[in-house]
Amino acid sequence: MKLQDFPCGQNKPLKSLGSWPAAGHYYDPDHIKAVVAAWHAGRPLLVRGEPGVGKSQLASAVAQALGWQFISVGVQPRTEYQDLLWEFDAVARLAQAQMLGSLKKDTAYDADQLPASLQRERFIIPGPLWWAVRPESAAGQLEATGREGTPYLVAEPENEGLVLLIDEIDKADANLPNGLLELLGNGDIGLPLGSVGPERLRRPLTIITSNDERQLPPAFMRRCLILTMALPRPGESLINHLITFAAAHVEGKQDDVSKVPEAVIRKAAELVNELRDKASEGERPPGPAEFLDLLRVVGGLGDTQKDMESQIDDLYRIVLIKEVAEAD
Repeated sequence: MKLQDFPCGQNKPLKSLGSWPAAGHYYDPDHIKAVVAAWHAGRPLLVRGEPGVGKSQLASAVAQALGWQFISVGVQPRTEYQDLLWEFDAVARLAQAQMLGSLKKDTAYDADQLPASLQRERFIIPGPLWWAVRPESAAGQLEATGREGTPYLVAEPENEGLVLLIDEIDKADANLPNGLLELLGNGDIGLPLGSVGPERLRRPLTIITSNDERQLPPAFMRRCLILTMALPRPGESLINHLITFAAAHVEGKQDDVSKVPEAVIRKAAELVNELRDKASEGERPPGPAEFLDLLRVVGGLGDTQKDMESQIDDLYRIVLIKEVAEAD
């Protein structure tokens, strides 16, 4: 992987991948340098920044530029490391047992006495980390369950490379990043007893995002390269950044944003800039996501530049300001 593999400094359309909609992406040279450095260092890239700055989309954009597979894992507050490795489908096993009528309430069975269709390994479903690191073994295990498909591979690849996105890891408690330490260190995921298939190890490019809502364990941080995606400080640089962001979006997705004239885009960008400049400590000011929402609204409601500018004045408080005012 080299910098020349990417369209650095260009806006490029991104096709839809699974649940990811089509979009446009600006290949920021500094972001791509961090990706390339992480790959050659053999480390995950931890991408930090406020919501809406494009952290998650970076992973999709990298996969599409390289023609690699793409696996996306969305972390939730109750997500545990084990959940990302495999799932034991106890409900399906119970249903199979009831259908066979082979397990009775007062009867105990040893593992070797169970019917073949009730053996534990037949109900172990490979999770996204298993597919990412040991795809052949995951495919063999899935076949052993009688199921088909590769549920976590959301793109037909041009080659065997893979980008693994672990999104918003700071939503979970410290057990999840701590659980990832061995995987990040040597690629070992500790397969369950009875899993089948060859054990070829694949090395994914791992991109992990964080909104910095919770502090991550120091040992985990040491095993990552870190990219901070920060918007420019309020001023002309931020305004120009937002205008470029809007242009990248239009490049890949023809929605109501594409109807908005440049003068209206600048007006919206100047408004976001002003609100960020006036935001007090602890407030969450509007960012690129809210900026695009405002452009979609005015593009959908207004027919002329004058209409759209009027819509900005009327609706920006609803779209851009997310803080809840205290009751008197």
